[in-house]
Amino acid sequence: MSWRDYWNSDTPIYVNDRHKAVHYARIANDLLALALAPGRDARLLDYGCGEALSADRVAASIGQLYLCDGAPLVRQRLAARF
Repeated sequence: MSWRDYWNSDTPIYVNDRHKAVHYARIANDLLALALAPGRDARLLDYGCGEALSADRVAASIGQLYLCDGAPLVRQRLAARF
């Protein structure tokens, strides 16, 4: 199984939905800490973004946010949400 095959399915890495939400919120906090240093006009590429559950918060705080993921299922879910 390749890494793309693994991430192209529902993965068992989270204990529950809260665990997943906290994980993505933490990533968003880290991204914002990096992106806001250059200013609100920052452009950020989140490569391997996964479900990017807090991407809306990041996007609202910077100039542009690009989400990129190699797994087709993840891309479909992102396209449906955004």
